[in-house]
Amino acid sequence: METFNEAGLIPSLNLGIDVESQFALSTSFFPGGIDSDDLGRAQALLSSLGGIVAQAAQTFNVRDASSGFVPGQEFRRRYRFDNFALYLQDDYKLSPRVTV
Repeated sequence: METFNEAGLIPSLNLGIDVESQFALSTSFFPGGIDSDDLGRAQALLSSLGGIVAQAAQTFNVRDASSGFVPGQEFRRRYRFDNFALYLQDDYKLSPRVTV
């Protein structure tokens, strides 16, 4: 059986602004004051238009025992299940009518 999974191979980026970010907006930037919902919308608009990346993720998988982690390599596992059994049957005829 050969299984594979390609989840996470393409990098994913999330846009946003963290509280500790240098780009974070505060209420002091708005002289007339601003509602907290509007501040959240303003930060979302700033991160979207400015392309500010809050989080990035990518999966790295191993190709073989000596390759290390490789970008773009799918998660592939080759499972082998070798199961062998032996079945023997003997018939000993003592006479044409009696079998042991």
